[in-house]
Amino acid sequence: MKKWIKANNGRSTQVIEFNDGSKMELPLDNHGNLKWFDDELLRKENK
Repeated sequence: MKKWIKANNGRSTQVIEFNDGSKMELPLDNHGNLKWFDDELLRKENK
């Protein structure tokens, strides 16, 4: 497994590449913290 930080057009993501070649990109804020998706928005739409 490898991981690195990618910066593209002002957007930062942490990339995790697994041994099988699959990748996962996690969005980061300006301080390098993980951006969490507010799933409350989905709950309100489904009501």
